[in-house]
Amino acid sequence: MYNDYNNYNPNYNNNNNQVNLSPTNNIGNNMYDFTNELGNKPNMNNNSNNFNNTNNNYSDTPKKSGSGFLAFIAFLEFLIIIFLCLYIANSLGYVKISFLDNLIPAKEVKIEETPEEEKTSTEVEITDTAIKTEIQNKIYYLNYLGINASNYKSSFYKSGLSINDLTSEEKELAILLGSFTSNTNVTSVTDDNEFKSVFPDKDIGLKESTKSVSKDYMNTLYLNVFGEETPLNSYESNCPIFKYSEAYNKYYMIGKCEYNDSNEIVGAFIYKFTEEGDNMYAYMSVGLFDLSTFTLYKDYDKNQIYQQYSSLEEINNASINESNYESFSKYKITFTKNKDGLYPFNKIEKME
Repeated sequence: MYNDYNNYNPNYNNNNNQVNLSPTNNIGNNMYDFTNELGNKPNMNNNSNNFNNTNNNYSDTPKKSGSGFLAFIAFLEFLIIIFLCLYIANSLGYVKISFLDNLIPAKEVKIEETPEEEKTSTEVEITDTAIKTEIQNKIYYLNYLGINASNYKSSFYKSGLSINDLTSEEKELAILLGSFTSNTNVTSVTDDNEFKSVFPDKDIGLKESTKSVSKDYMNTLYLNVFGEETPLNSYESNCPIFKYSEAYNKYYMIGKCEYNDSNEIVGAFIYKFTEEGDNMYAYMSVGLFDLSTFTLYKDYDKNQIYQQYSSLEEINNASINESNYESFSKYKITFTKNKDGLYPFNKIEKME
């Protein structure tokens, strides 16, 4: 079986914030359109210091009178009372005596933690149409992560990922496929010599399904979406086939290749754009269409059914839109400003 990628039509709708990535059957105008193909105290009891010697009788030592001893005891009690009063006053903060602070070890005081106040979001909604369109266009290419002729289910929503999780191959293929699918700045190859120079081992008959796009255009897209320059690689074992030619400074794609049918397609709807400091955000609702069972799921992993349809025609007319997007899984995509003033993709998070 062969697949001709040359008739891709992503049908990207900028007016209703809907990422229309329709498959062959134009499922709800919001899915990939492969039209026609695709978290110790010391011991003070020392006997050597015992001065009680019973063998010595010091008879010449004067004896203390009883009244003097009582006076001494009374004076001692007076001192103790004064000491306690000063200690308490110091403890309560009425007086400040540093000596008393260190005399008795302080008790461990348990400070009861007060609950952290909720952070107030300072995100501001983006109303500028041009900025919203720019973000939509970046998401369009990000939706092509993991897509090929035999898999239409984008890996972009598989789990929370960041730019550091993506390989150069994954990024470049997403830009390439998205670029040739959109048909923007794409030209058909008509010259036999050009085709044979780029694909010397391919049949000349494949020239009719071969298109090209300039390196400069691809590099512009790559910089805007990922903040890097394109690595200029070729993917000749891929379907479709992509090849970079240094001689022509172009990327080429042969649209016809062997493929297997794919029945799972992501549907997505952007319902809000905001910005905060150096970040811009897009909030999306995401569901999954299963064409083999005519089922629309509320989530990427197919855990909850949104609706079951009776035919392919019915699911063709289904969509995720402004009237039902609250029923589907929510995602937050972050684009962060870099040193060049661009806002490339940073991360995507699934919201609870």
